[in-house]
Amino acid sequence: MNVTVAEHMTPKPWYKQFYPWMLIAIPFLTVIGCIVTITIAVTSPNALVKDNYYKEGLAINQDKHRLKQAQLLNLDGLLRGGNQRVAVTLQGDLEIWPDSLNLQFAHATRAEMDREVMLMKVGPGQYESDWTQLPDGHWYYHLLPENKEWELQGRIRAEDVFQIRLANQG
Repeated sequence: MNVTVAEHMTPKPWYKQFYPWMLIAIPFLTVIGCIVTITIAVTSPNALVKDNYYKEGLAINQDKHRLKQAQLLNLDGLLRGGNQRVAVTLQGDLEIWPDSLNLQFAHATRAEMDREVMLMKVGPGQYESDWTQLPDGHWYYHLLPENKEWELQGRIRAEDVFQIRLANQG
């Protein structure tokens, strides 16, 4: 009885080996990844892409003009928020203080969270309004009078109570 080594080593069937399953898994996982990517792309809103990007690009020059005007008027002040109130105290070379100011808060990444507050004059250079607290995070603010003659803007980190120095950045 002369048995060779080859007769004792019968190969395993293909489905019990590692390499065929590895070769099948690569394209299978690629297809699954593509399906997930397409699903995310179709169901997610394109919040950061604006339909009127061209008009906004043209408006940059107006924004620069308003910032420059705030610098010429030496406008600066304080923005305070908390306790259901927001207040702005301004200093500068304005002859007549506007009756109201428009304060816009734009969330850094989520446009649906943006807010706008109309501040009413309570004294020379002092404005207040009721408001609801901003969620914690990074926000951009824009402070403009009704006639949009000048603008103060910047970035804040909102917390329960905050106080930010407003400075012209023309």
